[in-house]
Amino acid sequence: MNDAEGAGEPTRQRSREFLDRMAERLGAQATVGAVFGEPIDRGEVTIVPVARVRLQVGAGRGRRGGFRAGGGVSASPVGYLEIGNGGARFRSIPDLPAIARLIVANGFATCMILCAVGHVRRSGRRHGGHGHHWKHHLPG
Repeated sequence: MNDAEGAGEPTRQRSREFLDRMAERLGAQATVGAVFGEPIDRGEVTIVPVARVRLQVGAGRGRRGGFRAGGGVSASPVGYLEIGNGGARFRSIPDLPAIARLIVANGFATCMILCAVGHVRRSGRRHGGHGHHWKHHLPG
């Protein structure tokens, strides 16, 4: 190890220790209670809300030598358990933002395909209506 590598070691160690402490504190918030909500009794059926919990931490050193760190816990509903005399089953809740992203991505892909088809058709008209064939580019 050279002197330059050794100089950063105490900072790396402090960073690891800081991230460990932050993860421990944030992780304490990400309990089973955050994933499974309080049961709700409705006659013969009990509903238990279910969430996806994410723990995120990060740290780094800036260009000017400063140290920055941050993190957070987020939870989003994914469904619920329905518990009754007939047993228990999980019912999912649709992820509307993910569905919206999928619709936008499909629209973009459709637009790109239609633009490509239009380009090929226009290219064919410029070459005497015979289309732009890849065979014209082969040697020999």
